[in-house]
Amino acid sequence: MLNSPLSFRDLTDAALPAALHWQCQLGVLGQIVTQLDDITQSLHLIATTPRGSVPLLPLFGSDIWQYLDQPIAQATPYVIRDLTLAIAQWEPRIAVMQMMPRQLLSQLIVTIDYRLVADGTTQQTRLALQRQGGVQ
Repeated sequence: MLNSPLSFRDLTDAALPAALHWQCQLGVLGQIVTQLDDITQSLHLIATTPRGSVPLLPLFGSDIWQYLDQPIAQATPYVIRDLTLAIAQWEPRIAVMQMMPRQLLSQLIVTIDYRLVADGTTQQTRLALQRQGGVQ
């Protein structure tokens, strides 16, 4: 059950220490994500939340939305810089090792290789960000 969603009913007092980090699963009522799924969802939230859009956390998120409609060759260094800085600030459970943005039709796909700070294991995740000017 390492990466499977849990329901709120699954969170008993005995389960809480094992699920120290968790959040509600986006788009699914009554489910939560833990461990690696929690980190993946957190990375997606950081990437898709424009800085300044969360009233009580005005520095949360990233500014990569500014580069989504630019040609990939121009946007790549800015996307890597802004997303790396935002992840370092808002997701202390990981250390980014490598980031590779690429364009796929109307999406910007960002592949992130990272290391878990707690145990040093390496993981990879892909974020698909919708480009405004692309072909649907």
